[in-house]
Amino acid sequence: MTLRSEELEKIVKDVIYSRTYSQYYLSKFGMTQSNISKLRHNKGNIINLRLKTIKQILNAYEYKNKSKDNKQSIEEFIETRR
Repeated sequence: MTLRSEELEKIVKDVIYSRTYSQYYLSKFGMTQSNISKLRHNKGNIINLRLKTIKQILNAYEYKNKSKDNKQSIEEFIETRR
């Protein structure tokens, strides 16, 4: 998946601020619930996110958008991304 910076920023904001992605769901991709909470309550800055965190967010986004056709578990999906 190739993204421009504007597209990437839109996806990251969508995942962080949308209640479609629960803290529990995001934690399955490796994010801590406390970090998610900080980001959602504007105590963290998305500009300064680590690459690892951005990858976790993108994995959560991609899995959710492909899960209708995807029969893989989250764990299997993450394993294929490594």
